[in-house]
Amino acid sequence: MTPGPVESSKRLDRSGGPGSRIGALAQRVPAQAQQAVADVVRILAAVVGRLRTPLLVVLLLPVILGVLLFAVSAIRGGADLPIACVLALLAVVPSGWLAIRRRQLLVALQPPEPAGAEIYAIFSAPQVLATVKSNLIEVAARSSGLGFRSLGRSVWKGVRITNEMRGRAVDSPRLAPFLPGRLRGLVMLAGSCVLATVVLGGFLVLKVLATAVGLG
Repeated sequence: MTPGPVESSKRLDRSGGPGSRIGALAQRVPAQAQQAVADVVRILAAVVGRLRTPLLVVLLLPVILGVLLFAVSAIRGGADLPIACVLALLAVVPSGWLAIRRRQLLVALQPPEPAGAEIYAIFSAPQVLATVKSNLIEVAARSSGLGFRSLGRSVWKGVRITNEMRGRAVDSPRLAPFLPGRLRGLVMLAGSCVLATVVLGGFLVLKVLATAVGLG
């Protein structure tokens, strides 16, 4: 009778084969790992800090132009006053949303030392390490009967981030702002603010020129 994966992993553990070596490797979390995470967090926090002013400028420009457009339209009057009001209000939406995302991004890794410790704790939870170890040992037990491509897929399956780790990252205010979806949303909001700035700026220039030449 062909031994199952569990029996094979036990046999590999007893014989000092790949299973025991992988298990020992999974159990040994280097002391330098936490320091490495802290270093990465510190560097990332410095990079994020450099985005503080640019993001502030991007989100404030539509608001400033919207206020100016409303003021000019109100003083000048005319049938296009409702349009100017709508444009000014629409500009506030992406700016306000970007302000919230900017705040979340800036405070996520502050202060860096506690942030690094919390992020390290998320990915070094005992149940997470136990799951990774179990998957790797099972892969090692079956590796002799797998082809190269199949083995590659199995190894990837064994070491990929589990749903539990994804859930931990999503729920963590330290990591959530850096998830791919959140970063894409941040870029889209910044692009919307830039677009709103261009539209409001163009409309404001037209209003000023029309007032200067006495139209309307």
